[in-house]
Amino acid sequence: MKKVLIALSVVFCVTACGQSSNASTSDAPVEAAELDATVGEVVLPFDRFAMTSWEEDVLMSATGATINVCAADKAVETKTVLPTDKRVHDEIYASEHYFGPWTEAQANRWGFVPPMTDADLFYNGIEGGPQNAPEAMFLSEEHNYTPEDEEVIGECRDSSSWVDLSASLTSESPWLTDYPIFEETWKEHEEAVRIIGELSQCLTDNNLVPLKETPWLPTGSQSNLIDEEQIDMAVTVVDCKKSLDFTQRIANVEASLQQPLVEKYSREMQEHRSAIDEMMPQAEKLIAEHPEVFFERNPKFGQ
Repeated sequence: MKKVLIALSVVFCVTACGQSSNASTSDAPVEAAELDATVGEVVLPFDRFAMTSWEEDVLMSATGATINVCAADKAVETKTVLPTDKRVHDEIYASEHYFGPWTEAQANRWGFVPPMTDADLFYNGIEGGPQNAPEAMFLSEEHNYTPEDEEVIGECRDSSSWVDLSASLTSESPWLTDYPIFEETWKEHEEAVRIIGELSQCLTDNNLVPLKETPWLPTGSQSNLIDEEQIDMAVTVVDCKKSLDFTQRIANVEASLQQPLVEKYSREMQEHRSAIDEMMPQAEKLIAEHPEVFFERNPKFGQ
């Protein structure tokens, strides 16, 4: 379940750019978490009803388009960003740490740094990341808006039904309000304590010293540094997790904790997921119909 907020590498003043795992409309009882070790994705019960990072990106771009089309009708030219290439969402933003890195690919590429693009590494100031600013994702240009232009843009934003839809679909849901962060409350659950204890012992057996409050991580691990030492430690952590089937087992514990809330909020979750499913084709159609209000993609951009 994603809890990492990654800073945007490109920021535009006209619209705000907006994470979660693959969603499904199924309301069948969920007994186990689903892991995708190729991507590095952990899918918990809540995630099946949540908006994915790709869907949120599409929604933000469509919302920006409605504002810009409205402004253009009033002789004010504005542009916003297209959704980030879906490949980036599928290959990087879908990947997540879960009690630290849990796949070899994560450990070898990022160490203990949460998965992110090279641009995100640079703009977040990650030591060991790119030394120079990567190519921008979009071919943007500066706009100097007059106060009158800003007023028009504000009026268009206020009148856009998509702004309200975006706020509705991205606001914190009641089932999340009721749910504590598992990595902060694991000590309250006997099975989680046992599983994490096994991992802690494995780290100790491999000459690593588990941290007291987060014993799934070794002393010296850093979330803002990538180097050979960090990668070696991360690989050892992942090897321990694989030998214990740690990630599946601990994710199953969290899935069991989420399940009562899935049952409690079943109707609201289904309605939320249905609203997302209904929004997506409309948003994609809107984006396709108005290429003139978007910045062009930079062909030199990489991950």
